[in-house]
Amino acid sequence: MRRGVAVVAVMMGCSLRWPTGAAGDVGLDGDGAADVGEGGDTEGDGDVAEAADVKEGGEVDDDADVEDAPGDAEDVSETLDLLDVVDVPDAPCPMGRARCGELCADTQVDLQHCGGCGRMCAAAQTCAFGRCVCQTGAADCDGNAANGCEVDATTSFSHCGACGNACTSGSLCRAGGCAPAASCTSPRRACGGGCVDATSDPRNCGACGAVCPTGATCAAGRCACPTGQTACAGRCVNTSTDAFNCGACGVRCSTLQTCQVGACRGAMTSCTPGAASCGSSTERRVCNPDGATYTTTKCPAGQLCSGGVCG
Repeated sequence: MRRGVAVVAVMMGCSLRWPTGAAGDVGLDGDGAADVGEGGDTEGDGDVAEAADVKEGGEVDDDADVEDAPGDAEDVSETLDLLDVVDVPDAPCPMGRARCGELCADTQVDLQHCGGCGRMCAAAQTCAFGRCVCQTGAADCDGNAANGCEVDATTSFSHCGACGNACTSGSLCRAGGCAPAASCTSPRRACGGGCVDATSDPRNCGACGAVCPTGATCAAGRCACPTGQTACAGRCVNTSTDAFNCGACGVRCSTLQTCQVGACRGAMTSCTPGAASCGSSTERRVCNPDGATYTTTKCPAGQLCSGGVCG
């Protein structure tokens, strides 16, 4: 029993003394066996190898060298260092939202993540139930997803109320229906068979068919985005925070980054500068010199992106 206590004490760096002369005192010899001397005194030749010297009478030499016990401060420090590099998973998003990079997006209504992460709706579109659809009064009559809903079906002479529904000569399109033509009075002017105010009409701003970006207004015949926003790809965005137009139009942050004060920050998914890839089925992107952001361009009408090439 005392042999076990002695070993534990030595491992802990403690000095231990046994009472001498009592019956039953035990010494430890070189092979770990206990020797009992006459009268119960421990024999002087008992040693604990490489741990402590035991004096005659069972006393432990205070000057004995004791090796560092396992689990010392250095080992604990190394263990803590290992814990520091353990990846902690992102917290789950609330029900009904999906994790898109560092954001929890509602893919049912989010214009930049409509139906899935990175699926952006185009001009004059809104996101409803995870699908990009035309806003009220707008229509997609050329089948080109890149330019969104390009027709104002409320005033279009060729697509009045619906694609392909052309008004007859001598009529015009009003509120999505063909009606007898009437002379336009200033500041209204004839556009597409109807009368519009080109000084304030965002679909005919300054000229017939001049559509302002989504979110912009038409004032004095010129499109204007709200203060602090810039027109990018047919919509007004804040280039200080927009991850798809970070710092400038078309500069897209990588998946795990966010746009802060016009710069992509956070964890980066590296890319090869100059390498081309597809940002979506209708977008081609090229890795910028920083190796972390992309410049994105729309494919020409009727073309799709594959392998970084529009065709």
